[in-house]
Amino acid sequence: MTEQTKLDPTDETSDDTQGEGAASTTTKPAPGNGPLTHTEPEGEGTEGDERTEDDREAARYRRKLRAAEGERDTLRATVERLQRAEVERLAGVHLSKPEGLWAAGVSLADVLDEDGNADAEKITQACRDASDRLGLSRPRPGNIVPKEGRNPEMRGDTGFSGAFAPQF
Repeated sequence: MTEQTKLDPTDETSDDTQGEGAASTTTKPAPGNGPLTHTEPEGEGTEGDERTEDDREAARYRRKLRAAEGERDTLRATVERLQRAEVERLAGVHLSKPEGLWAAGVSLADVLDEDGNADAEKITQACRDASDRLGLSRPRPGNIVPKEGRNPEMRGDTGFSGAFAPQF
């Protein structure tokens, strides 16, 4: 390669991306003489182009990997949120405040079966424990009088003749 290529600051390759058997050589300076110097032998331009292409391909795969990992983490958080919502929905039958189940020290893994689904029996037992520990039980309904507070409607004629009329 020419001297201009060696000094080009826009060169996309770096020392940390070179594989084994690369066309460049590195020399060690004497102690205290400064950083390592990078020199390339002349006449091997095609191998450097292949290395640059390989580096670009590896960088593209690393970007894809990072994107896939980010998507995986997002999906994992979504599934966990949905599992918590399902557990809280099932716990709402037993507790007045189902989100108190988590305050009682119950973890999500404690109420899921081996397939990752909400286990109704485990949730019921966890609700009993939380109810005993924190008093989160659902209040029991008292006596219900359906028409409490309503005045009965007056039917028919409310006058003197209506009082003595036959009632059906």
